Order: sequence, then C-alpha cells, then structure tokens
Amino acid sequence: MRTILDDQRIDGRVVFLTSWEPTWEPAANLPSSKIKKYRKRKSLKVERAYIEAEADED
Repeated sequence: MRTILDDQRIDGRVVFLTSWEPTWEPAANLPSSKIKKYRKRKSLKVERAYIEAEADED
C-alpha cells in the first residue's frame, strides 16, 4: 500500500480507500502510521480550502 486516498463510514465502521487496489479497507487492516498521515493530509486540505475561501471574499 502506498497511501490512503479517502475514507467513509459503511455500516457504522470507518473504511479507507487505499492506493494498492481501489478497495475500501477497515482501519484494522492498515498501519496506524498511514492512517495518521492520511488524517493530517486531509485536515490540511480542509484548512487550506477555508483560507482560500476567506481570501476570495476579500
């Protein structure tokens, strides 16, 4: 697995889309370090989008 691409909740469980084959995997199948990196990357994207949206309003 190279990276985590996305996440979603299915039947009350969080699953992750990975780059090895595009399949949704439960967190238990993935290294916690990859999940931490993914969540940090996702958080930064949201923060960046918020900052850009505020800049567009000015």
